[in-house]
Amino acid sequence: MSMQASSLNNPRVAAPSGTILVARRLVWNVLPALMVLGAVKMTLLGDQGMFNRHQVKRRLHATEMKVEQARVENAEISARIRHLRMDQQFVKRVAAERLLVAEPGATLYRFSGPIR
Repeated sequence: MSMQASSLNNPRVAAPSGTILVARRLVWNVLPALMVLGAVKMTLLGDQGMFNRHQVKRRLHATEMKVEQARVENAEISARIRHLRMDQQFVKRVAAERLLVAEPGATLYRFSGPIR
């Protein structure tokens, strides 16, 4: 009993001082909040963050649309080339439309203005 009584009355075992209390509060309250804010910042704004990924996905989608348009255009051009190689009537029609060239005795009609 005497040991416990002497340790309770010991002046060296006292409540923490003001600076130690502030340091403890800083470590246990502010530091975790800063860590959480840092994690949120990395999640949203980092190199692999959500905003950057959204921009990359948007550019990827736009590029995929351009590629698809180019594929469709290439398919149309390929079909036109096949037509020009195989169908003589098609060649004559294109020549008449574009170059205003026709066989002797043929009649060409040319309209001005928009046709409805």
